[in-house]
Amino acid sequence: MAKVSGLAPKVYRVIAIAQNYRGKLERRSLVDPAELFWQAIATNPAPQRLTVIGDLHPRADRLAFLDAIAGDGSQVTLPCGEADWFYETRSAVERLRGKGWSVINTGETPEGDTVKSPIITITGNRKGMTGARNFTGNYTAYADSDSEIRSVLTQVKQLVTTGIPTDTIAIVARANTDYARQVSDTAWEFGLPVHIARSPSLAETRLGSWMRGFLEVWQRSFRFEATASFLQHPLTPPEIAPRWSEARKRRPDNRNAWEAIGTDCSAIKSWRKAKRTQWIDRLNRVLDTWQIEARCGLWAEEMIAYERLHDAFEELANFDETPRSGEQFARELDTLLTSQPVAIATRGGVAIHSPESIAGSRYAYVFVLGAIEGAYPEPVRNDTAIDFFTRKQLAHHGFDLGSAMRSARRETRLFDALLRVASERLSLSYPRTIGKNLTLPSAYLEQFAIPPAPSKITTTTPLASLETARRLIWLRSPLDRLPLIARRDRVLHHARRCQRVELDRETSPHYSPYDGLTDLPTDIAQHVFSASQLSLLGQ
Repeated sequence: MAKVSGLAPKVYRVIAIAQNYRGKLERRSLVDPAELFWQAIATNPAPQRLTVIGDLHPRADRLAFLDAIAGDGSQVTLPCGEADWFYETRSAVERLRGKGWSVINTGETPEGDTVKSPIITITGNRKGMTGARNFTGNYTAYADSDSEIRSVLTQVKQLVTTGIPTDTIAIVARANTDYARQVSDTAWEFGLPVHIARSPSLAETRLGSWMRGFLEVWQRSFRFEATASFLQHPLTPPEIAPRWSEARKRRPDNRNAWEAIGTDCSAIKSWRKAKRTQWIDRLNRVLDTWQIEARCGLWAEEMIAYERLHDAFEELANFDETPRSGEQFARELDTLLTSQPVAIATRGGVAIHSPESIAGSRYAYVFVLGAIEGAYPEPVRNDTAIDFFTRKQLAHHGFDLGSAMRSARRETRLFDALLRVASERLSLSYPRTIGKNLTLPSAYLEQFAIPPAPSKITTTTPLASLETARRLIWLRSPLDRLPLIARRDRVLHHARRCQRVELDRETSPHYSPYDGLTDLPTDIAQHVFSASQLSLLGQ
């Protein structure tokens, strides 16, 4: 590629970086995963009889390796159809056919017990869009994501309580959304065992978000919003927090201002340029001073993340010892947090999958959350190093790095595979709002002709948790009609009292000691009113 002329200057810079990177790997006898199949082909592997099922995204290197290693009797099964998104699959089939592979359709069987050459079996309805599906699939719209998650988990709990094994139920959510964490938290409230089937990155853990918050405070020189968010993180020691009443009043935006209202900033000093090992030593001292390991001990997955963070520190320390600024080190560490997976052991219960991790598997009941535009399909993102226009130029010179259309077709094939996972019931759902933003249903719902659910989950659905009973029924019911368990519930009594105070504060024409904050009396004789407050009271 370096010999091709007329390309954008940034392409040659990327080539130089790649060559330098590859040279360093070779000196350490290492291979980048992107070159794994090509390096394997160069070893002239002995052909073997293989069975390969469901490669959704056939790439040139995979196909070349498959052709090199597949011996007589090998069989590859691919989902395929005549829809546009199967273009790459059809091209892969033709490429292998040109190398002597036999191609048969579903239902056909090779002659004899032994196949004399590798064959490709094509599955799916070649004339249809998604192939035959023998289950009921529909979608439901909810007001917001919290209502969606609670309704879906209620349905899941109903299945579990009727004797359906948890390993036959799956929940699907995009990895780049907050659904997995919200589902885990709500499932804990419901007493429903769940586990994340994929390996999240360090950045997706509580420890990762804490580390990112620490870096942001340090880089932004203790700006108010970043520092306040970091100090309220569950892993930040509460003893270093400021007097929050003073913080909200003064809105400190530098280190001295935060220390003036009681914040302990001694562990975060003005660090200057240093080597990577020195930066890592500084961070380790912060982790030890604030006892972050002990705080991570509240969650098993956070302990695993803590160990993985130290492994990542060791990997980072192995690079060159050129002094670097704090901004440079922060960028390197942020990249490491995003790229390093945390292998969390499966603890049983209902699996929370990403679309990528569940494709090709089989579950009786599948619940797909967040089927909105922007998630299904995910937006096609341009690569800042080699954009799609440059890739199109390189394709004319024989360098196929992918295109925008290929990325879009890949996303559609993934959704098509997702619809094939359920054997009994497939339920998709989406929220009409996320936060303050309105959403649109995924275009796939119409494209794949998925009908709306005939009826929604109503309030007659059995309550899935004690907290739900408090919020929906007990808080509004007369005290003499409550069951015995509710009458003895201290949390409910406090909530009902707070509700009465709030209602009186809003509706009573007379002054009350609670005018101001719920359940917090206001001493009007000692309170200092602002001019706007006095004007409002005078009106």
